[in-house]
Amino acid sequence: MLEIDRLTLTLPLGRTGAPLPVLENVSLAVNRGERLGIVGESGSGKTLLALAILGLLPEGARAEGAIRFDGVDLLRRSAEARRAYRGRRIGMVFQEPMTALHPMLTIGDQIGEGIALHQGLRGAALRRAVLELLAQVRLPDPDRQINAYPHALSGGQRQRVGLAVALSGNPNLLIADEPTTALDATVQREILALLRDLTEARGLGLLLVSHDLGVVAHITQRLLVLYAGQAVETGPTLALLEQPLHPYLRGLRAAVPRLGRALTPIPGTLPTPQERGPGCRFSSRCAWSIGPCAEAQALRPLKARTVACWQAESLQACQQAGNLQACQQAGNLQACQQAGGLE
Repeated sequence: MLEIDRLTLTLPLGRTGAPLPVLENVSLAVNRGERLGIVGESGSGKTLLALAILGLLPEGARAEGAIRFDGVDLLRRSAEARRAYRGRRIGMVFQEPMTALHPMLTIGDQIGEGIALHQGLRGAALRRAVLELLAQVRLPDPDRQINAYPHALSGGQRQRVGLAVALSGNPNLLIADEPTTALDATVQREILALLRDLTEARGLGLLLVSHDLGVVAHITQRLLVLYAGQAVETGPTLALLEQPLHPYLRGLRAAVPRLGRALTPIPGTLPTPQERGPGCRFSSRCAWSIGPCAEAQALRPLKARTVACWQAESLQACQQAGNLQACQQAGNLQACQQAGGLE
């Protein structure tokens, strides 16, 4: 249904306003009924990737490559033609519902606008459709809440309304950009369960953008890991989280808070677009970095996944042998191998 092929996105950045790449050669695919997660630190390009699909990029942005929806390359379509895809074919749930919703319109009006535009309903039929959608997103007391304004609702309730707005055009693909970040843990679980149930019931594709590995583990089937605008690992979600091969994903997993275990932060910081070189952009923060890492990125298939790491095969062998901790303590795989830690 959705296929992104080697998407490169540039923005005018810095004092000179020179165009710099913020996404480079990113590819992904989402089938009908499939749930794909996109993870990475802030600044990795996750939200820009989602906005590129919808054609909502900042002024001055330039996208190259292909974004195909049902075989139609959206990058080659006019702004007017792309507008027909927003809402009707592709819906989006934004991170902060209080800013995504209009403060001066009732939630019934905001949901009804999409239904009227895309489904042509009016009057009593429109009201019934709004109430039905509010019930589907499990908003309590829809008959009363339909006349409420966003400020009168809790954060979780506003996000349910935001989800209803995204579904009002009856789309085929739903993009959710950090939909649970501003919510407490209990409400977060409820919203994630709702997203999973609604996409399954409607047969929707889901593109879930998040920095939280626990969120994507909860509902996605496949995972794309972004780092500094590049895809570094893709594959089945559980396989990647149980045995990550790229050192960056290993670092993300080690930084997840767990009871009884100290956090292990990733050293250093994400490079800015001005600081990005030709090689692996994680190499300066990586304990397993070797010479070629600074010269070129190695994107290669490895069984059911794709990994952008020169050390992927060695990391996999070391992981299977149970010596990965020794490798990390040795500083890199070559040193560990010389010390006899890797057969």
